[in-house]
Amino acid sequence: MHKESAYEFAELVNTISNNINALQALNIQASLGDVIISQIITERLDSTTHKAWEPKLNDLPFPPLKDFIAFLKGRRRALENLNPGMVNTYADVRSADSKGDKHTKDWR
Repeated sequence: MHKESAYEFAELVNTISNNINALQALNIQASLGDVIISQIITERLDSTTHKAWEPKLNDLPFPPLKDFIAFLKGRRRALENLNPGMVNTYADVRSADSKGDKHTKDWR
C-alpha cells in the first residue's frame, strides 16, 4: 500500500482473497501459515542457499515447513564445519543482544 485509502485496502483484500482461493484450488496439503512463512524465508535466502534448496523441493510447490527448517539447520552446521573460525557462538549472540541488537537470534 502506498497510502491509506479505501481503494488500496480493497485491492489488498482482493489480492489476498484471490491468492487464498488459488492455493485452495491447487489442493495444496500445507497450511497457509507454513506457505507464508516458507515464502518469507525463501525471499531472504542468499543465492547459493536458494540454489541448494530448489532441488530439495521434489516437485512439491510447498514442502512442509519442518523440512525447510531441517534444511536450514543442515546448512548452518555445514557452514560451521567448513568455517570454524567464523562461527557465531551463543555467547556472541548474547553479547550483541546486550549491546542493543535485539534482532539477532540463535536459531539452533
